[in-house]
Amino acid sequence: MRARLILLSLALLLSACGDNVTDGVTSCEHAYWNGEMGICVSPEWRVVDRSELDERGVSEEAIIAFQSERPYAGQFATVVVTREILSRTMTTPEYSAASILSVSGLPEYEEIDRRETAVDGEDIVVHVFSAKPRPDALSERFYQVSAVSQNMGFTVTAATPVSVDPELETQIIAMLGSLSFVPPDGEEGAAGE
Repeated sequence: MRARLILLSLALLLSACGDNVTDGVTSCEHAYWNGEMGICVSPEWRVVDRSELDERGVSEEAIIAFQSERPYAGQFATVVVTREILSRTMTTPEYSAASILSVSGLPEYEEIDRRETAVDGEDIVVHVFSAKPRPDALSERFYQVSAVSQNMGFTVTAATPVSVDPELETQIIAMLGSLSFVPPDGEEGAAGE
């Protein structure tokens, strides 16, 4: 059910609005850190504030969202970070596998790819799939990474049109691959306490 809420929230953001990678090395010019988690945001993306998320009916589990400033196929791609308290202790690989399983029941679900990445040195996958966020909606492409920090499950999900521009995909993969629970130098937060 949680997966459906996340994808429905992403669909609302994607439909409502109509990085620097060289040789596999990502540099982060725009880091986002909220005291619990961080992500490197492409300069072509903006932070979607909580009031806008509330207006669009996005679940309270969504702690932050980012949206492309440039439309692709007439839509603005969106990345949403959600957080949930875990009911039992889980490792990042276990939580990642559970997240993949939870979306596999979505209407017209089709796995497209699994790409290796790491969160703070722990190997996980970027799960790429297409599905309908609602039975009456068009299929969309999703990129998803899930990880655990201090008994909290975090999922970063990007929504795009089914046919994705290679430049946009590069930005999304870089953002998802930059997820971290280690505070930047000089910052404090849950991971550093």
